[in-house]
Amino acid sequence: MDLYDLGQYFLWLDADRAMNLDGGGSTCMYVAGASPDGVVNHPFDGGGERAVSNGLFVLAEPYDNPPRFTSTPPLEAEAGIEWVYDADAIDLDVALPLSMHRR
Repeated sequence: MDLYDLGQYFLWLDADRAMNLDGGGSTCMYVAGASPDGVVNHPFDGGGERAVSNGLFVLAEPYDNPPRFTSTPPLEAEAGIEWVYDADAIDLDVALPLSMHRR
């Protein structure tokens, strides 16, 4: 896909902003903890490192919070009798509510 076609594609998506990132042989992707040095790809075009570089960095806090339950479980149950409990919780790492139906 050339740059013109890429622009047309983003117009078709109704995007009012887009960015083309060069995916050439000097492109490097780093993900903290994904490998010993964090680099997850190793493209090569024979040119080596470029004299002029740039970068796009996306930084986020790690997701490690437990869910916060917002529903109250039943306080009594009887052995041998099926019971249903709808558990609702908030995931503190994302804005979407979680729901689970437990039997």
